[in-house]
Amino acid sequence: MSFDRRWLEEVGSEDCQGHALWALGLCVSQAGQGSFQMLAAELFRQGLPWPPIHVHRRAVAFTLIGIDEYLRRYQR
Repeated sequence: MSFDRRWLEEVGSEDCQGHALWALGLCVSQAGQGSFQMLAAELFRQGLPWPPIHVHRRAVAFTLIGIDEYLRRYQR
């Protein structure tokens, strides 16, 4: 997004989806019990049917870090 709030790309990068899942996984892992953690977990589950088969490795790596963080929550 530019400074004047216009999108610079017609389609967002695959890294954005990977970063979003990483952030949500971290929220699930680090948030205490409550509505914030539950919302992050629900959004994470909704975003997980991603990635498509032809995706960049870096985006997959970000997604895997998010999955690792998400699973840490349930190892306790």
